[in-house]
Amino acid sequence: MHLEMTRDGPARPEDSAAVLLGAVRSAIRRWDLVRPGDRVIAAVSGGADSVALLQALWSLREEWWLDLHAAHFNHRLRPGADEDARFVQALAARLGVPCHVGEADPASRRAGPRRSMEDWARHARYAFLEEVARRTGAARVALAHTADDQAETVLMRLLRGAGAAGLAGMAPRRPLGSAEVIRPLLEVTRAEVVAYLQVCALTWREDETNRDLAPLRNRIRHEIIPHLARAAHGRVADALRRAGALLRDDEMVLTALAVEALGRLAHGDGARLRLARPGFCALPPALQRRVLREAIRRVRGTLIDLTMEHVERARGLAASRDDGAEIHLPGVAVRSGPSHVEVRAPAAVPQPSPAAVTPAYALPIPGCVCAADLGVTIEACIEPVRPADLRALGDDEALMDAQAVPPMAHVRRWRPGDRFVPLGMRGHKKLADFFTDAGMPREARGTVPLVVSPGGEILWVVGWRIADPVKVTPSSAAIVRLRARRVELP
Repeated sequence: MHLEMTRDGPARPEDSAAVLLGAVRSAIRRWDLVRPGDRVIAAVSGGADSVALLQALWSLREEWWLDLHAAHFNHRLRPGADEDARFVQALAARLGVPCHVGEADPASRRAGPRRSMEDWARHARYAFLEEVARRTGAARVALAHTADDQAETVLMRLLRGAGAAGLAGMAPRRPLGSAEVIRPLLEVTRAEVVAYLQVCALTWREDETNRDLAPLRNRIRHEIIPHLARAAHGRVADALRRAGALLRDDEMVLTALAVEALGRLAHGDGARLRLARPGFCALPPALQRRVLREAIRRVRGTLIDLTMEHVERARGLAASRDDGAEIHLPGVAVRSGPSHVEVRAPAAVPQPSPAAVTPAYALPIPGCVCAADLGVTIEACIEPVRPADLRALGDDEALMDAQAVPPMAHVRRWRPGDRFVPLGMRGHKKLADFFTDAGMPREARGTVPLVVSPGGEILWVVGWRIADPVKVTPSSAAIVRLRARRVELP
């Protein structure tokens, strides 16, 4: 059951507001989290930390001339989720802050890649926040992770055998699509958050699942860190945070060196990179690991699900000189050659069968949709025809005759048997044959988004070609402009 709560504060609650706001000011200045005039999206779940984040940014908005918005994502996983959304909307309304609310589609979890519930929810939430930032033109997305969260993250990654990059903890800022994630509360403790809310007479939503000791993070929070603190007679959380901060400084230097080394050693396109073996093997092990991580990130687009064990397997393969040997890691294959180490998309990714459930995301025209499992957001606009619009477009953009496009389309992935009429042709062509002629690897075909009509007719093979029946002609009075943006998740 979810409850709205207040808590007792510290001995001098009148100081709590100054303490928290001072810490947020310090974080903003130290890490350059916002610039004057920035539009900032505060991610608000309704819990204590996120309510404090929204209130603090609202209190500081005039100092930095912030255009503050709130965003809430309803995962639809708990009975009280709808009440959480209403609570956040009411809080934002009281502050006069625009509020953006999104909902997860649980069916997309069943149809998408196999992930834990927590991992799926995180992916969906970040995709929503990136879309809100893009749609509103926001420069920053503020998350409410606290100093306690940072300590828990460092210890959790240590228990999982992470390297220095993982033990550095959460970064104060990092890219999220066209915006940046910022964490203004990263040096504020949970106790300081609660005291601040008491001074501000604010309530919050309490999620009872935070008391469930099945997830590792909850056990770390409620059992392991308190036990370590009692056993060591010390402030274990402070020590974990301090270690993470020191490692983060070191990691920034090592990452820069690794990126420079990769530029010297690698050649190839985005789907396949070859690293010169002699130069790679001459690097210190710390740089070898980071070069491999960066190469994998460039091929996959993400490091999600990649562990230190995976990196060590790849490093061992590179050192073995076993020509032709190949290992498969999450989303990539690493192959050893006579003079190189190759990182590429795996040779055989299971393709969906005709009977497989393939989710289709509704795309109103005009409107936009975030197809989370495809990692893409597509926006549709209706515009008058201008000669300048008919010039060469990027791969992520398409123009169509507005009269030839239905008011509602769908976005989905390739299905065996799909056919369409490519631009410049008169008859239908199997999409599989089109991909073959275009030189697209088989393993990549299931990742290409398609925009289709309600009847299943393909209108746009995103990044490749539109269908001939929807092309713009001299008689077109208006156009539909489609833009695709890749969703980048941490």
